[in-house]
Amino acid sequence: INTTKLFEAEAQLLKLTQSVHQIEQDKLVIYPITNGFEKIATISPASLQSVTVPTVEIKTSEGISITFPKNALMSFSTPIQVSTSVQYTGLERSIDIKFGTLYGAAQKAHRLKKPFTIRIPASTLAPQASTNIASYDPGVILGYSAEKGYYAVPHIYVNGEFIVTVSEGHKLVHRTEQITFDDIQGSIFQEEIEYLASRFVIKGYDNAAFRPDEKITRGQFAALISRALDLKPSKQTTFNDAFYSSF
Repeated sequence: INTTKLFEAEAQLLKLTQSVHQIEQDKLVIYPITNGFEKIATISPASLQSVTVPTVEIKTSEGISITFPKNALMSFSTPIQVSTSVQYTGLERSIDIKFGTLYGAAQKAHRLKKPFTIRIPASTLAPQASTNIASYDPGVILGYSAEKGYYAVPHIYVNGEFIVTVSEGHKLVHRTEQITFDDIQGSIFQEEIEYLASRFVIKGYDNAAFRPDEKITRGQFAALISRALDLKPSKQTTFNDAFYSSF
């Protein structure tokens, strides 16, 4: 073991835990420190026992806030680290949010049993939103990973900010590209279909066809609900005919 590197890692970890925090109304607010391009907050679950407020909120200098149920964080026995970084790749803007426990200087990702809320000002992802919020087209927020590509994450857009509800860390990508299909033009459901397709909740048969009048199966409907609400199975399925993983 390289003890020098180990001491350096421990010293860096100690530095990263020096986040400013205070009680505001009914929540503990933590202001993360900056480490390169990241904003990092480290939370000790044991220290939350003496905090009487029900929620913990992390606020970054970009206006991003992440709110956790305090009890969900207290279920861990080791320090928790939450980091955010705003990234710009060409015209695409994204926010990489990581959540996990610390083992030494390494972070292990976790999924909470209770969801947490991420509030993102539209101006953080699209500067033009701050000039005329009334006429701004907000687009959608998607998750992205190298393994899955783009995928749906539950969110709404209200009063100039995106409110995302998830249970684990995600790379969140802002997109304004509209997805449509040739056979829904003029349909009374065109707007709803395009919205859900742009959020990657529903998919067409190819770039031109959606087949809006075709029947949907129970398996397909379950897949849509799971995708839209970011649901994950808690145990192995007991159905012999549940083969809809491809949806």
